[in-house]
Amino acid sequence: MSGVTVARAGSPRWTRLALAAALLAAGAGAGALACARRPEPANLIVVVIDALRADRLGCYGRGRPTSPAIDRLASEGVLFEQAMAQCSFTPPAIASLLTGRYVPSHGLLGWESRLAPAETTLADVLSAAGYRTAAFVFLNLLTRHGLGQGFGDGEEMVEPAERLTGLARAWIEREPGKKFFLFLHCYDVHRPYTPPAPYDTLFDPGYGGDVDGTNETLAAIQSGARATTPEDERHLEALYDGEVRRADEILGEFFAWLEASGLLAKTILVITADHGEMLAERPEPGLRYTHDPSLYDPVMQIPLIVRAPGKVASGARVAEQVRQIDVMPSLLALLGVEPPAGVQGESFFARDGALAVTTRPAYADVYPEPQRPERYVRALRVPGRKVIHRIYEGAWEEYDLTTDPDEKQNVWTTGPPDSLADALLAHSEECGEVHEVCVAWVEREGAGVSGTVTLSGGRALGVDHPPAGPAPEVSVSDDGARVTFRARGTGGPSAIWVRVSPPGVRAEVDARDEAGRPLPITLLGRGPSSAPVAFSLPEIGHALLNPFPTTDHGVFVFGRARLTTQRVPIDLGPEEIERLRALGYIGD
Repeated sequence: MSGVTVARAGSPRWTRLALAAALLAAGAGAGALACARRPEPANLIVVVIDALRADRLGCYGRGRPTSPAIDRLASEGVLFEQAMAQCSFTPPAIASLLTGRYVPSHGLLGWESRLAPAETTLADVLSAAGYRTAAFVFLNLLTRHGLGQGFGDGEEMVEPAERLTGLARAWIEREPGKKFFLFLHCYDVHRPYTPPAPYDTLFDPGYGGDVDGTNETLAAIQSGARATTPEDERHLEALYDGEVRRADEILGEFFAWLEASGLLAKTILVITADHGEMLAERPEPGLRYTHDPSLYDPVMQIPLIVRAPGKVASGARVAEQVRQIDVMPSLLALLGVEPPAGVQGESFFARDGALAVTTRPAYADVYPEPQRPERYVRALRVPGRKVIHRIYEGAWEEYDLTTDPDEKQNVWTTGPPDSLADALLAHSEECGEVHEVCVAWVEREGAGVSGTVTLSGGRALGVDHPPAGPAPEVSVSDDGARVTFRARGTGGPSAIWVRVSPPGVRAEVDARDEAGRPLPITLLGRGPSSAPVAFSLPEIGHALLNPFPTTDHGVFVFGRARLTTQRVPIDLGPEEIERLRALGYIGD
């Protein structure tokens, strides 16, 4: 267990009745509950509690009694103190959990894409190994987003938690004695923060204000249209904590049933989240009471608890940083099953259950979609330090987590090259992204445009142009450091896309009219400049599509990162858009 920080915890009880039933089922003697005498786990249950912050659980230090049932599981298994999500919203994050791959690698980028059939999920592997498999989830994760791969049974749009655990019990009882993998997605903690009584007043009974946890109120606060007082913010935290406590009690009843039926001793049980949640930590509009597209620690840091009787030491706490993509290969290691090729995560367990943890860099990616082009963010977190690249704006943030764990003081002072920034950019290339300097223009009839893109610290790998419209004349120097283009003035919009490597390359763009006069150049995220204009590619705005008007005469420059991995797009119909809007995922 070299390199692993371990602490021990106490062992709270479920309920007296559940414990008595469990003892009767197990044989009641002290030796019957000894870890060494339990049968080796054959089953696997993974519970994902949507939008659950790690620091809202008692076992992670919350001072309120929000999670007695989960706390007990933590005392009987291993708790990872720094587990990091790979995305800030549900479909891509769960895809990373189930495939062990980063978001740009598995290609499920958001609401308008699905997992490619060529990807291999945890359910695929265990189904091939003879496991019964089922998933009960909220949202259309299984059908619309392709996450049903490998699951033999399942149901979508399952809420509340009572129904979720009821379906789970019924499915387990249908074929008793056969080993199984069960995936549960609990949505009860996700916004709106509207727990039923008595959980709505459990942690803030004296609140006298008029702020509630409905999506309408949260959206108004998030946009800056409604101000909050410290009392209001404490109340919203209390509502969120009330949802955590309610989910914990319902899941606790399910765990007690597993124990009473003798299944808990034969089952690896995992508690985690897809992502966390921002509460009132930051004042910026758009970053309060939400999670998408934030990549700050309240969203990136997720709970991760693994209870594996007879395999994993009870009460261990691991301080080293691990990642969501590590979960799939780690569980396969405990089950003695080989992971598939292409997995980017690393197991934090040896096959005998011993902890084998080394600190791993954690990357997270949030990709834009046509309705939200600004939602384009990437982060890298290592011990004591973190960088965030707001790709649409071309902005960078850096935090010293040792002295500033709340990420309040942005210490970014210089652009790339920087070791952490370089690693973040290299990650995107390793995951199959192609980076481009995009030069777009709108010609006047008979008024040609010519120019150059000169690169330093990198080279052009090729040049493309939009399939529609006239093709400009393009040439690339032998060393790839200079691209020359010329358009003949046929009128209308045109562009070139210069594929570059590495992604941190510096560029200078010059553009002239037919008389040789410099043309104004507008950089995304910076505004207009006089030609020539120089920039570092990671420090200008990026977009998937041309973000500039196609009627104004001028030259426009932006960055773009295109995925070469397989991506399966899907269309969102009007009903789906309205449902996602009602859930707070997309705005008006």
